[in-house]
Amino acid sequence: MQAQFQTSIESILSTERLGADGTDYPGAEVVLARYLWNMALCESLYSPLQLCEVALRNSIHLYLSRLFEREDWFDDARFQLMPWAVDEVQKAKDKISRTGKPMNTGRVVAELQFGFWTSLFEYHYERYTPFLPGAFKGVFPRLPKSLHHRKDRKNDLELIRGLRNRVFHHERILHWKDLDKKHALILSVISWISPELHHSRARRRFRHGDTVLSTVRPDRGSYFLALNPPENRVASTGFAVLTPTKTPWSFIHAAMTLPEVSDHLGQMADGGAYPAVRPEIIGAMKVPVPNEPKILEVFHRTCAPLFEKAEANRIQSRTLATLRDTLLPKLLSGELSVVNKKVSKSTCATK
Repeated sequence: MQAQFQTSIESILSTERLGADGTDYPGAEVVLARYLWNMALCESLYSPLQLCEVALRNSIHLYLSRLFEREDWFDDARFQLMPWAVDEVQKAKDKISRTGKPMNTGRVVAELQFGFWTSLFEYHYERYTPFLPGAFKGVFPRLPKSLHHRKDRKNDLELIRGLRNRVFHHERILHWKDLDKKHALILSVISWISPELHHSRARRRFRHGDTVLSTVRPDRGSYFLALNPPENRVASTGFAVLTPTKTPWSFIHAAMTLPEVSDHLGQMADGGAYPAVRPEIIGAMKVPVPNEPKILEVFHRTCAPLFEKAEANRIQSRTLATLRDTLLPKLLSGELSVVNKKVSKSTCATK
């Protein structure tokens, strides 16, 4: 790696951040590779962490709404929030006010940080509020009774919160040796709340013509079109897979990838630090379709080849980029050389 390039990267990402991956002085290339690997590892945990956070938040909210018979339970004098939690509620309300959006319970609940929800399992809420121990059954309906222990479940949630905070800030987790156990714990908490939600994480195989939208930060408009996907190509959580049934896939893809769609989904997303939209919201969207079937036929006949050509170009571009990245370092280092041979016109004509 050239020294100038390394210096530029360090100035952008900070020496301190990259330094954590270079304590054993492995070289600049290895340090950057570790940083990128850690980033990919963090991204792979986004979906289960997001599902766990949203599921826990909504389950607690529903339970407390039933318990106090009002949705704004956080303003109920009977529910004695700790001073820190009271401040968190007020911060959420202030943030909503600054945006100019109407104040409602749903927005307040969505703005409250994960730490607020995990704090509800502290001793205070078992001793001075009706939240515990009833929350074990109300929030975690599938939690075995033998696991109804506040301290243990609080510890579980804090472990997840610690991982969540590091992942969402792309801090180093590459050196952790118990990530598999933490991942299993996240899935367990999800299954305690909703086995159906846990099972929904099952990977879904793509079919030709599927449009795949990212449910995470949907306002960015991240998507791709699955054309002739391999049999082992699957999607997990974090994506909504749209499989056309009667309408041509080209029309669905064109309609659902419009900027107006991503803007709308961005407004429907919930979650402060990690906004995401639920797949069912995407699935419930209605797409205007022409009344005349011939219009759809003409559209598909015209646009489908364009989408297919664009995908073929992208595949070719990736292949050429891989070839370039493989050969260029060898050419620069002298490991490979280009031999310039003169070929006669007659030889070219014969070939």
